Amino acid sequence: MNIWEMYSEIWSARNDPSVKILVYEALVADGPAYLNHLPMIAEFLGIDDADEALYSKVAFLISRAQMVKHVDAFDDHFITEKGRELGRALRVMEPAAKVRSIDGQKKDTVLTEKTIEWMEDRWLERMTPLTGHASYDEFAAAIAT
Repeated sequence: MNIWEMYSEIWSARNDPSVKILVYEALVADGPAYLNHLPMIAEFLGIDDADEALYSKVAFLISRAQMVKHVDAFDDHFITEKGRELGRALRVMEPAAKVRSIDGQKKDTVLTEKTIEWMEDRWLERMTPLTGHASYDEFAAAIAT
């Protein structure tokens, strides 16, 4: 599954009451405020007795340090398994680590202008006709509501 197919799948699931879409960039952009999303997630999961102790535990478990320590839990193997099971894509992605330690990351990695233009062109070609949104930012705002 390529990125455009993934976005298409997300778009098709946006009104499904059994699906909760969270935009990762929005969560991490808020810094510690992402914890404010935990009550909404608990409600979606049907957890009626969630309290501050549970939210603190979840906050610890989803910290970068814990995710790096348990990287295999964040490799999208569930998506791969479901993709194979349901046959929803011509090519199912292979699981791969999505979390890296801060020390292992290049801090100056930036997309080139040519790459950005290519991505924007592909968006307009593939996603705008499907979603009506002219950019990823518009799409992300629409699915996060």
